[in-house]
Amino acid sequence: MEQEMRIGILLKMINNIYERTFNNKISEINLTTAQCDLLGFLHENEGKEVNPIDIEKRFNLKRPTVTGLLKRLEEKGFIRVAPSIKDNRYKQIILTSKAQGYHQEMLAGLKEMENQLYQGISEEEKQELIGILNRMLKNMSL
Repeated sequence: MEQEMRIGILLKMINNIYERTFNNKISEINLTTAQCDLLGFLHENEGKEVNPIDIEKRFNLKRPTVTGLLKRLEEKGFIRVAPSIKDNRYKQIILTSKAQGYHQEMLAGLKEMENQLYQGISEEEKQELIGILNRMLKNMSL
């Protein structure tokens, strides 16, 4: 009899496969899944001032991780970091034209991945799963 896997292991396995597959899809633009997620967040908030603290909160990341992601994205020419217009003690993250140029390609890759992930799952099951995962995230964030 096959032993049931712990939820943490299942989530980790799904995430590992998802990231590996997505990284392969976007390898030609020299980005990782985490970098694409961050760029997507910046696109969603275009026109608003976004600083590293906003990114830490949105993705539940520690400051050194965010600093590393931003540094690599800046080195690759996808973002630039400038002093905040509101408060010089903070930095704002600004998308470059290079990031704008790859936005549709990243979205297409993400849509393809989501379609694969939800294959054979009804819309009702998808919504239920999203609700459960959001509650689990909230439980772990307490």
